[in-house]
Amino acid sequence: MQNFIAVMQENAFAVIIAVMGLFGCLSFGLAGKGMTVLYNESMSMTTSSHPFIKQIKLRRENGMRINNSIHNTYIFVLKNMEKYKYLNLSISEYVKTAWLIQLICVMLGLISGIIKENIWYTAYGCVCAIAVACVGRIEDIERREQQTVVNIVDYFDNVLTNDRVSGETQRQDTVDAEDETDRRAADRSGNADVHSGLIPGEVRLAKQETPVTTGTISDEQRRLIEEVLREYLA
Repeated sequence: MQNFIAVMQENAFAVIIAVMGLFGCLSFGLAGKGMTVLYNESMSMTTSSHPFIKQIKLRRENGMRINNSIHNTYIFVLKNMEKYKYLNLSISEYVKTAWLIQLICVMLGLISGIIKENIWYTAYGCVCAIAVACVGRIEDIERREQQTVVNIVDYFDNVLTNDRVSGETQRQDTVDAEDETDRRAADRSGNADVHSGLIPGEVRLAKQETPVTTGTISDEQRRLIEEVLREYLA
């Protein structure tokens, strides 16, 4: 046990550098995992139940409901991507942490090499930094993020917008059909008025102004009706 402690004290810098390198690899790995999850969800935007996908869809749909047009959907998606978090940290925070750890590994290697007067400590620190960078290249976070953004933009521009236009067209067709039905009904009513020997406007006014009575209309009532018709039809 004492020998182990002595070895650890002798190689404390190497142990610290190794631990820091491990955390750097872990940071890149978590960033890659988070982007992979989001990329897979972006492949099925319509049916996705992912909280971030649901949130960004809701923002876009609310903007469309109030006719708030977005001139650059790509920028809209990019700005919202900054709010995406995986395990309570954003992707950019994971990447920045990993790059910071690479710098720490190099600095620790240089410091330990000077203190121990051994260049192998410096080389060890550089190797750990390179290992972290390799993990970042393997995860290829930037490319995966770009693919995710493209999938979301494609859904907004080519699926969501088309669905909205199709819905508006159907609603407009329904309104047009109702207007056409009302017009035909009005035409039939007008034709019926013409066949009855009266001008349609006179008949409508007579229906509105003529009081509903039973029995024979008196001369005074007829005179009042004629004055009302003459006033509205003058």
